[in-house]
Amino acid sequence: MRDAFSSTNNCCNSAFKAVRSNHIQCLTHMNKRDLEQRDISGQTPLHVAAKLGFLQAIDLLQHEAPATQDAVSVFGENPALVAAGEGQTPSVELLFSGNSKHAFARAQQRDINGTTVLMAAVARGNNDLALWLLRRFGKKLAMLPNNFRMLPLHVAAAKGNIEFIRNAVKCDRRMVNFRDQFGCTPVFYAIQGGCFNCVRLLVEKGGADICIVSNKGQSLLHVACLAGHAHIVRWIVNRSAANVILWTTKDNVNAIHCASYNGSVAALHILLHTISHKCRRQILALRDSGGNTPLHLTAINNHTDAAQYLLESGAEPLLLNNGGQTAEAIACIRKNYELAKLLSYWKERKQKKKEWFSPLVAIDIPHIDNVYSSDYWSTSNHTIPNNSSHVMPINIAAPPLLQQNSASKYSSKDNFTISSPVEVIVGELRPITYIASDEGGRIYEDHSIQTDCDSLRAATKVLDEDEWKESLAAVAQIDRVLQEIDA
Repeated sequence: MRDAFSSTNNCCNSAFKAVRSNHIQCLTHMNKRDLEQRDISGQTPLHVAAKLGFLQAIDLLQHEAPATQDAVSVFGENPALVAAGEGQTPSVELLFSGNSKHAFARAQQRDINGTTVLMAAVARGNNDLALWLLRRFGKKLAMLPNNFRMLPLHVAAAKGNIEFIRNAVKCDRRMVNFRDQFGCTPVFYAIQGGCFNCVRLLVEKGGADICIVSNKGQSLLHVACLAGHAHIVRWIVNRSAANVILWTTKDNVNAIHCASYNGSVAALHILLHTISHKCRRQILALRDSGGNTPLHLTAINNHTDAAQYLLESGAEPLLLNNGGQTAEAIACIRKNYELAKLLSYWKERKQKKKEWFSPLVAIDIPHIDNVYSSDYWSTSNHTIPNNSSHVMPINIAAPPLLQQNSASKYSSKDNFTISSPVEVIVGELRPITYIASDEGGRIYEDHSIQTDCDSLRAATKVLDEDEWKESLAAVAQIDRVLQEIDA
């Protein structure tokens, strides 16, 4: 009766129809040739039974058409791969229940992308099947990469599958630092996926190299910043070399560029607080291969909050990239007018600050004689007048050269008036309150602030030339420090 395939007593006219309907009786009446037939994609009835999880059909087909166990479709899949891709754990176990040697050969079968049955199980998050395969076939299967040289451990790290990582590392610790086609180890994928526990397990328990870089020169910190995972950024910074923030890729990109591109203010805060205030402006002016500073990259991706944080940290809005564009110009091109307005405000603010702190002309000191100095005014700095300023004459015997140099340096917009006798703008002095406390908690208020104008004719000290030079140098140094702090 088995050869009576076309008998009217059978409701299914093909093995594929019988499998899909799970009609075991129909399958038992079909011959071997019918059970081995293939569809347009090269699949056999056993492929279909494995996909659907029909265990009785699988058992019958394995015994009646054993050759179909190794049949490969046009996609490079045998029945076990199809079952693993569909999460059919009992089907896979049944297909691998025979001879161990033949079972391992089937387990090594890879599809057109190089995916093995173990990798398919991990990709699906089927730990029951993945761990069963790991116990059955061990590190030989776990170390089989796909076409991109990715191991199942790479996939598990990307998905945050810490249970599989813990068991796989025990099989062979070499896979922890196994590089894929892009030069990335599993810890790169764990960082990209934001799985902090997986990162720690791979580094602290598995021995993953924290200083490794990809083929493009990306470090673990670059990836963490690009992904915007601030907690991982902090962990890497605390465990890495002091200069890890300045490591650059082959495109001359550092971690601050990456965090700016992602727009993560939290990551930027962590990175910049490892750098002294004095160096931040210089660091924020570093450019990638396209000439883009971190501020340009925030504009490219419309990250207004990150741009504001960079500006407050000392970023220069006037810098141009290789295309001759400022960050403001990029914001306008991207039609982010809110960011463009912010950048325009900071640009004008920077320009005004440069005008305020423009350096004075050098004074020919040997020509100066009988010049007096006080504790709150010197020729090396000046007071920016406010609305309550007044002109106070100071009768100082100064040679014509000093008056000419001063007059040529300051214009009328600086509100400086140079005449004879010399006049200097001095802001009106108001009483201020300074409150302090000693160790006993007593509060002190100091109102002893000068409120009357002093002509500086009495109780003054005449300085010789050496003392005068030392005073000018000291005040100039103080000015530079104050300007850096204000910036």
